[in-house]
Amino acid sequence: MDCFQKALIFWNRVRPLIEEGYAVLDKTLVLGLPATSMPASTPSKDTGIGSPYGSGAQRIWHFWHDFIHKIIIGPIGKTEAKTWHSPYLASWDYNPFFVNLEALVKKGWLKRQTLQQIYRHKKQEGYINFLQVERDYMQALTEAHQTSKTTLSFTRFCNKIIQEQMRNCPYPYIGDIPINIPQRISDQHPDWFLKDWSMGAPPDQYSNTPQIWGFPVLKPDALVEEKKGRLGPAGRTLKKLLHFYFSGNTGGIRLDHFIGWVNPYCFYTGTKKYANGRLYSSPDIPVLKKYALNNESDFLKMAQEFLIPFIKKFHLSSMDIYPEDLGIRPPQMDFVLDTLHFGKMLPVQFNDPNQNNHIYHIAHSRHQDILVLDTHDSPSLMEFFETIPPAQRQQFAQQLAADLRFHFTDDLSDPKWLYRMQWAAALAAPAKRITVFFTTLMGQSGRYNIPGLLDSWHLRCRTNFEQEYFLAFKKGQAYNPFEAIRWAIYARGDAFYQTHAPLVQKLSDAEQALLNILKAL
Repeated sequence: MDCFQKALIFWNRVRPLIEEGYAVLDKTLVLGLPATSMPASTPSKDTGIGSPYGSGAQRIWHFWHDFIHKIIIGPIGKTEAKTWHSPYLASWDYNPFFVNLEALVKKGWLKRQTLQQIYRHKKQEGYINFLQVERDYMQALTEAHQTSKTTLSFTRFCNKIIQEQMRNCPYPYIGDIPINIPQRISDQHPDWFLKDWSMGAPPDQYSNTPQIWGFPVLKPDALVEEKKGRLGPAGRTLKKLLHFYFSGNTGGIRLDHFIGWVNPYCFYTGTKKYANGRLYSSPDIPVLKKYALNNESDFLKMAQEFLIPFIKKFHLSSMDIYPEDLGIRPPQMDFVLDTLHFGKMLPVQFNDPNQNNHIYHIAHSRHQDILVLDTHDSPSLMEFFETIPPAQRQQFAQQLAADLRFHFTDDLSDPKWLYRMQWAAALAAPAKRITVFFTTLMGQSGRYNIPGLLDSWHLRCRTNFEQEYFLAFKKGQAYNPFEAIRWAIYARGDAFYQTHAPLVQKLSDAEQALLNILKAL
């Protein structure tokens, strides 16, 4: 038996130990891995893109279950070449790239020869070539559509396949609701939207310049007809759209740009000289003043009318909701989050270590908050620490050492030490939930999206991720749950540490045993 097989056997054996550590610390670890970024089944069975319902996803769950608890797979809508396949500009149909093509072969709808031809096409490891994928999937799905002799249209046929595969999926995925309204709705009903206005964001941590996204802004009076006490036509359509997004995501929902549900920032793009401002708090802007809200509780209405009913319908709790509230936050944000019992997202990369009480200093988080090590929009945690100035690294090291009760020395400013300490600090912090993008968990290099760069979304989990993870683990460049849990237990104080000393020893022994196995890798 080679050392890789020994490592896999040992990895499976220590799952209960990791679960015990999470239980002691009261932690839920959520992995960000977009559906199309899932790995291939094997190097010889690679369609060029991932599927959440294929055997590549099965490999991810088989390897990581118990070490992670849920996976955020991103939006489920169909992406388009004209929008660079951004999942946040998707249409109101399921993404046909999600289809597990092997399942179509088993149904007899797709020839094995056709799939083998797709497998033989040259692929770039860890990269999605959408041009090639579009051609291959159109060929395969067209063949399946014709062979099945269905009376459904091609699009409805693809939607039905994905719905069936979604229902049979045993993994607790977290879906994602984009703040953008699909273009087919704005094209069909332009009167539902404010003419010449776009949703966006003022300068923030992601961008030094304003971001004008081009997302249409729904008229509040098209959503709800207050005088008649009923939903407007746009509101009724929005509810149907939300049902599409919520369906099948048994692990919960991420709310992209939740700020847009509370008080979106709007940019005027027409020829008049209007200022930019927030939709519900700009009484000095002629077009927007009619929508200005006076009472803090009024800012709850959008979420209460459109989101809460679906959270209840799909039997989700507030701890299953991941509201992305990053950027310049309107003053009503905290009130809305607290009233709905949603937590704040606390990205560690936005923390200012010079301010002990900074909003993103996770040591002061609350149980309902969400600690964010990195996102699909940010560099990996290791890349972040490698690229910030040395003086800033030292500031992070000093704060993390204090949070973990470590004696500070200059060598803790090394990016590898910062990476390891940040993991432990997240496990030690009061917040229950931690989210991490797959690059930071596995030690894979690369970035999924750079805000402002159109041609993103190509990054994919590498096929041999298990072996590459073990190599990165050995080098201290990937998540080490044994070490991180031990350090987090120590950070909780002497009494807590003494209570769980037997577990700490078991974790230490397990870590050393795995490192010994990996010496030959």
